[in-house]
Order: sequence, then C-alpha cells, then structure tokens
Amino acid sequence: MRIAPQIGVILAMTLGLSGKALADEACEQFMDASVKAALTQFDDPLSGKHANTLQDFVVEKVDIARIANFTLGKHSKFQSKANLQRFNLALQRYFVDMLHASVSNSEGAQAEILGSHDRRPTDCIVETVFHLGEAGDSILLWRIFHQGEDYRIYDVAVRDRGNTLWLSLELRAQFAAILEQKDGSIDLVIDNLSARTSKY
Repeated sequence: MRIAPQIGVILAMTLGLSGKALADEACEQFMDASVKAALTQFDDPLSGKHANTLQDFVVEKVDIARIANFTLGKHSKFQSKANLQRFNLALQRYFVDMLHASVSNSEGAQAEILGSHDRRPTDCIVETVFHLGEAGDSILLWRIFHQGEDYRIYDVAVRDRGNTLWLSLELRAQFAAILEQKDGSIDLVIDNLSARTSKY
C-alpha cells in the first residue's frame, strides 16, 4: 500500500472542515482551530509558505514522539536517546513531506464531519469525509489524545470500501520488518524514511 497519497488527503482534510456538531465538542474545537490556522497560509498558493506552514502544523498538532514510540514498538527501548532523536526528526520530515507533496492540489477542498466518539476520557476519534471533486470522496478517522487543554493528533486512518487502515499500524509493521532482519537497525529505518522524503 502506498502511504503518500493517503497522507496527502490528511492535509486536505485539515484545510476545510465544516459540518455537523461532534459528539466530542472539545475535539471539534481543536480540529476547527487547527484548520483555521492552516487556512490563513494556504489561501495564497503563491505565498511560498506551504512548507513552513506544514512544518508548523506537524510540530504543533501531531504528537510525533508518541507516534515514533508506537511505530518502533518493542525496539524503542533498545535505542539510544540520540538515535531516537534522529528517528523522530526523520519521521517528522516524512510527515511534512507527504503533506507538502499534495498541498498544491488541495485548494477548494471541502470536508464534512460525520461524527466522533470517545474511546476513553482522554482519547477521541473524529470521522470525516473529504470531497475530492472528480476524484470522489475519502473518509478519514482522526485519533486525538488530550490532557487538560493540550490536544494532539496521534493517528489517522483511511476507510476504503469498508476497510480501515491506521497509518501508525502500517508504519509499525514496515519498521518491524526492517528491525527484525538479521542486520536490522534504526539506521536502516531512518534511511528508509529518508529515501521516501524529498527536499522542497
């Protein structure tokens, strides 16, 4: 499965949310605020601020450290602090790049909130549908963790023809396949991410 197109849809989803009231009002407010902040930059496609805006979005709204720890799984505890920092940075750049690759096609995107539910008091999932015009609709689910007033995106899933695929689970499986090889190492994982990350 190719991840890049799905990540591209993720950004587009964040750029035009509107619709029904959510079951989790606080998560709705978090997503709405995130969208408005991003839209102030993306309204002008010639501003040259796309990459910086995406970098800010990932740093401020996505919990890269939590995703990194989950995607490495049991292998995380065997890594040095320096290697984990390198991996987190590579993962962050990967997210930014995947978003950047599709942002030029996201102007005019429309999205609608389908609903939400709380998994736990600090863990909610928001379901959205993104209207892609001629490309059709895409349904995404956002997993958000929050402590007090701090809300961060922890995962996103694509629902296609009845199947739901969570991005963090997909990355975890890919990284495990690399790390469990005889010569597997965090360097190979970082190289794998870097190979899929272009410079913009």
